[in-house]
Amino acid sequence: GRWLIWLAAAILLFVLPGWMILKLGFPDWDNLWWAVKAGLSAGVSVAIYPILFLWSDLAGLHLGLLYAWLPLILGLAGVLFFLRRQPPRMEKVGHEFAGLLPDLAMIILLSLLVMTRFWIIRGLPVPLWGDSYQHTMITQLLVENGGLFDTWLPYSQSQSFTYHFGFHSLAAVFHWLTLLPAGQAALWVGQILNIFAVIALVPLAVSIGHSRWAGAAAVFVAGFLLTLPQIYVNWGRYTQLAGQVILPVAAYLGWALL
Repeated sequence: GRWLIWLAAAILLFVLPGWMILKLGFPDWDNLWWAVKAGLSAGVSVAIYPILFLWSDLAGLHLGLLYAWLPLILGLAGVLFFLRRQPPRMEKVGHEFAGLLPDLAMIILLSLLVMTRFWIIRGLPVPLWGDSYQHTMITQLLVENGGLFDTWLPYSQSQSFTYHFGFHSLAAVFHWLTLLPAGQAALWVGQILNIFAVIALVPLAVSIGHSRWAGAAAVFVAGFLLTLPQIYVNWGRYTQLAGQVILPVAAYLGWALL
């Protein structure tokens, strides 16, 4: 039950805002495969929050829980707008069952991906390894300061903050939505990004392979056969993992733009 709650929170925070942005600005968005849309939306959504933290801080604003709720509310408002403007229609299903097989395969693979990533952290109170200690501390300071900060007090005497904060902004907004402690928020967001880093490969795979089966194959290989990104849960290098959610999507969107 808790897994479903965290998964729903992840979709609201890290899929919905990007989906709405791309719905408004990406040509032919409605004709893309749903798995391609999910991968693109995750990459764009994950990129939103560190920019919000930075720009608001430059304006002297510390928005706190609004960092989580503003993109979510705007995303939901966009959904309601499009539903009201154009009610959803049931698409006609092809006569051949083979046309549905890539969708079925993707649903099964993503379900297994979520289960394996969540199952292995079910008993962990905090994320693992040395990197995670620092990531948890930065997340806690973002929460306590309602945004970016200059002093690490009371946890350290450092009086400047020059570290990249992309992952930590994601963990902070997840905390504000779910009320999980900073350590648990960092742990769960790390595994959510582990899932999205695999899904983010789908748009490129489908474009290169010219088939939805290529997208399913990418999820199978990256999600279950390769050491990375699975091993990030042992390593705690979640900052790099957040970049791996954005990079394939940036490559796809740059390719599409050019």
